[in-house]
Amino acid sequence: YAPLLSQRRDEPLRVLELGTYKGASLRAWRDFLPNASIFGIDFNPDSLFTSPGITTLICDSTDVWQAARLLHDLEPFDVVIDDGPHEMVSQLAFLSVAWGRLRHGGVHIVEDVQPHAGPILQQAASVLYGLTAGPRLLELPCEDNSFDNRLLVMQRGGTT
Repeated sequence: YAPLLSQRRDEPLRVLELGTYKGASLRAWRDFLPNASIFGIDFNPDSLFTSPGITTLICDSTDVWQAARLLHDLEPFDVVIDDGPHEMVSQLAFLSVAWGRLRHGGVHIVEDVQPHAGPILQQAASVLYGLTAGPRLLELPCEDNSFDNRLLVMQRGGTT
């Protein structure tokens, strides 16, 4: 993530992460982006916690209407990270809701993209959102996991 966000580290960004589990990644985002407002969404009530600079919310992202209602009530984001269900249908569904809440120049990242899903997600995002400069599918080297170790990176109104 450093190549994508290091130039913006000191900005007051709004970051949304779907799939927070116990919040380790939210805390890592807060440390990496010290002036950011970090929001985390998870379906599990046990994932709720309070911490300075971090807001956690409950939402079932596979329910598009529930996710749309929740995001509608929040200010737009500069960075959206989908680390929720590692299934293409869920990833497309959340993208369809979250894209409209992404600021111009903002970055939407889908983590844990499975091999068969990568090209489909790329094509769908390009067609649905008119992305002419991307989206980029990045493979992360990992000896222990070659199944879903890809990121799909898209930028709204810009290049990735």
